[in-house]
Amino acid sequence: VLSVEGHIIDHDGNVEFRPGERTDWGYYVDQKQLGETLSIDVLRDNKIQQLRIPLTESAKDLFLVPFWDYDQMPRYLIYNGFVFSLLTDTLMNTRYPKDGEKDAPARLQKYALEEKSKERQEIVILLYILPHPVNEGYHHLDMRIIEKVNGVTISNFRQFYDFLNETHDSLLLLKTEGEKQIFINTAEAQRTHSEILASYEIEHGDSIHFRKKTE
Repeated sequence: VLSVEGHIIDHDGNVEFRPGERTDWGYYVDQKQLGETLSIDVLRDNKIQQLRIPLTESAKDLFLVPFWDYDQMPRYLIYNGFVFSLLTDTLMNTRYPKDGEKDAPARLQKYALEEKSKERQEIVILLYILPHPVNEGYHHLDMRIIEKVNGVTISNFRQFYDFLNETHDSLLLLKTEGEKQIFINTAEAQRTHSEILASYEIEHGDSIHFRKKTE
């Protein structure tokens, strides 16, 4: 890429945005709104080509880990005392306040700029554990990405939520990244659900996004 919106891009990726002042060339991309067109010059096959790119999607539409989501309640599900949520940039900046996602474990950082695919639209994460005898042995786990449930690859949070709440299986096997395994007895999970919520003074076992489905 040689230039953006008529501004020459230096070898270090910077452009001039005010006389004598330089910044990353993404500055001129950020000035655009959805529906507008971005003009760039590129060198391809030793020829300079001018491209006009329609901006039809935001970064939030493209990436697995959504950027800052202001004024939105986080999605969550409590099951067997496990608190599951959606991995977002907001979550990482809250969980690792020193330097946000840059301070997060490498196993989480790698997803920050990974694009969505047909097979994977969102990342479900085991946020932390509400300790209870029913989940003994897993109290040390937190911030673990859920890859599969009973062999089924998890594509998004809704799929995960429905799987746990509608399953007729007596045992659930959750696999995290790194092939760690979590076993859940569904009968015990259902039996202790209200008790766990009451113990931790939690009103609802899931976020309003899912309660709207039944209320």
